[in-house]
Amino acid sequence: MGEEARILEASSDSLQAPAKQQASFDIVFQLRKLHVVLTVPFSSSISVTQTDSSGTLTFASLDLPAISRFARQLVHLFPRNLVLGLVGTLGAGKTTLVQAIADAAGMDVAEVTSPTFTLLQTHSGTITLHHLDAYRVADEDEFLQLGIDELFDQENAWTLVEWADRMETVMPRETLWLNLELTDDDQRRDIHLRCSDPSVMSSLGIMASQWGEDNAERTADPS
Repeated sequence: MGEEARILEASSDSLQAPAKQQASFDIVFQLRKLHVVLTVPFSSSISVTQTDSSGTLTFASLDLPAISRFARQLVHLFPRNLVLGLVGTLGAGKTTLVQAIADAAGMDVAEVTSPTFTLLQTHSGTITLHHLDAYRVADEDEFLQLGIDELFDQENAWTLVEWADRMETVMPRETLWLNLELTDDDQRRDIHLRCSDPSVMSSLGIMASQWGEDNAERTADPS
């Protein structure tokens, strides 16, 4: 597979496993020099697309319990220093996802609210969370004046930026982008993840595999 613009898609909804022969399928995509193969049980609900050498991993149709589980896996598997760019329309659930991440990191969720007016809130748990909202920030210069460069570089700290697409030109290259998308069911969301950093993509691959295994166990034992 070359690095030119190509699209690969696979999902458990569109593939059927032959009875007693195949319980999983491989998703293969190329991220620059990194060749990624994800072996995922058919019971999982994920898909992978790859366009312009940028892989996008989609976790589909997540309800609130699934978003909580998604957040726990993020906190457990991803680097201790991370920048997350949260993208989505009003009501897509950006702050809800931040609250789920805070809960997974041992913080009091009641203290985690949207920083639309304060612009920045910091919370401490197993990691430090810097929670920013760029919706009311006028431009990149004002955003930089918040001291975000120091936040981005802080050890054992995650910086989560809502409406980060408004400030994309000054976000770090290794930002993990999460695009939350509304679905036909207003209680569920699709979450699309992309990143150009190979170490973060490696964590994404592990997360996808574990997600599929967890879903297979839940399907086998719904109790």
